[in-house]
Amino acid sequence: NTLNSDRIQQLNSIGFIWDLHKHSYEHSWMRMYQELKIFQSKHKHVILPKHVETTKPLREWLRTQRYQYKLYMGMSKNSRIKVDCRFTEE
Repeated sequence: NTLNSDRIQQLNSIGFIWDLHKHSYEHSWMRMYQELKIFQSKHKHVILPKHVETTKPLREWLRTQRYQYKLYMGMSKNSRIKVDCRFTEE
């Protein structure tokens, strides 16, 4: 019952997922991205209303993306640098 290179190759050949956490995160990210694309296609913008409960998960995801962008760009949380990323909320 040992895992050897042949067994690893067999599992890889059928798309076996080795890191479920990473896969789950990537799947969730892509799902939210698709929701954003649908919203943008329907409304022709990505300004998500705060008073609509159904947009709350997507608003939270966008907030996380903005935070991650700031980290990526080396901006501090209190930075006032304006970033035109076209993802704004009301």
